[in-house]
Amino acid sequence: MTTADIKSQIVEKVERLSPSLLNVANEFLSSLLAETHQVSSAEKMKPEEESEADPLIGMIDGSPGVARNAEDILQR
Repeated sequence: MTTADIKSQIVEKVERLSPSLLNVANEFLSSLLAETHQVSSAEKMKPEEESEADPLIGMIDGSPGVARNAEDILQR
C-alpha cells in the first residue's frame, strides 16, 4: 500500500467522525507528531542520552483523553 493510499484512507475515515471525535483524533495526531519529533531528536542524541528519549515515555505522558480513546481512534 502506498503512502497516498494510506493518506486517502485516513481522510475518508476522518470525514465520517463527529465533531467531538474529530477533537479527539486531532489531539491524538498532535501527540503522534510530537512523538515523531521526539524520536527524530533522540536519533541525534549521544548513546548515553538514548534511554531518556524512549518513545514509549511520550505515549505514557500523553493526554488522558488520548489514552482513553486511543484504541477507539485506531479501530476507526
